[in-house]
Amino acid sequence: MAAAASASGLTVHCPGGSHHVVRSAAGAKISIPAHRPIKAIYIKKLIRLIQTGKGDNE
Repeated sequence: MAAAASASGLTVHCPGGSHHVVRSAAGAKISIPAHRPIKAIYIKKLIRLIQTGKGDNE
């Protein structure tokens, strides 16, 4: 998911905890758990952030 986010121009921040934070240039962000397997809801959130620029709180 980090590769897809980076390829789409998003910034991926991995603070070393249990989640990764993906942020758009406009400041919208989503939090994705670092453990695997990645659930479908988080993939849908990433696609939404890429397509619309809207994060979790929008």
